[in-house]
Order: sequence, then structure tokens, then C-alpha cells
Amino acid sequence: MRKSKLHLEDYFDFDLIGVVSIVKEYKLVWNINEITNFQLVKAPDISMEFSGNNKILISNFEFKEDHLTVTLLKNRLLAMPNRGFQFLVEELKQFDYLLKYNDETEQTSAKDIISLLKPSSVIEYIAILEPSTIKSRDNLIF
Repeated sequence: MRKSKLHLEDYFDFDLIGVVSIVKEYKLVWNINEITNFQLVKAPDISMEFSGNNKILISNFEFKEDHLTVTLLKNRLLAMPNRGFQFLVEELKQFDYLLKYNDETEQTSAKDIISLLKPSSVIEYIAILEPSTIKSRDNLIF
């Protein structure tokens, strides 16, 4: 029997911004909301299950409008019993938070967001990341 393979190209319809900040996530969110026009609010933790009964919980805040979606993800995963620290994206463990930004109208870019947030006193470092170069990029799609 002949086998067919389905080849799918990765499609990322969002910009990814890495944020380094030592403050608690609620304080970072408050600061982002004050600086931008976003109104990020706490969303239910995202639960992902993998083979071998591995389950992770991802803390996140969301803001959605008609053509704009912003999600702040905590890169360090919520503590699981009998496990050390885990990261949502292991190769980006230098970043405490990941900001997914999708503006379908393209009125504002990730560079614009960075220029707004860079002067913030609670953000130590911020950078645009390229999702297609990240090995575990599938962890960002949900």
C-alpha cells in the first residue's frame, strides 16, 4: 500500500516579544495596561497534556478586540509536584514572560509596542523574537 505524507508549513500569525522582569505578573500586567491601550485580564490557566502523563499549566493574561489579540504568557510554568522548574519554551528560559501580539489591521507593530514598553521601570529587557526559529514553537500555538 502506498503511503502519503501531509506536509504542513508552520504558520504563525502573531509577533512574539520576550520580556525580562523580576516583578510579579500582576504588577507587570498593570504596568503594561497603564502604558498601552491594552486591558489585559487574567485568563484561566492553559493546560497542556503530553504523552507519559506529563501535564503543564501556563499562567496567562489576555486582551481581545475585533482585530487585535494580545496574550502575556509566563515562561516559567506553574509548579508541578515532584518536578523542578519547567519552561514553556526551554530555549528562551532567559525570558520571564512571552507576549504574543496579533494586530490584523497592522496599525501597530511589535516594534511600536517595544518602544512604548522599553522605558518602563519594571521591565529590565525586552526584545522581538522570531517564532519560526524556535525549536519548541509548537508550545506557543493554542
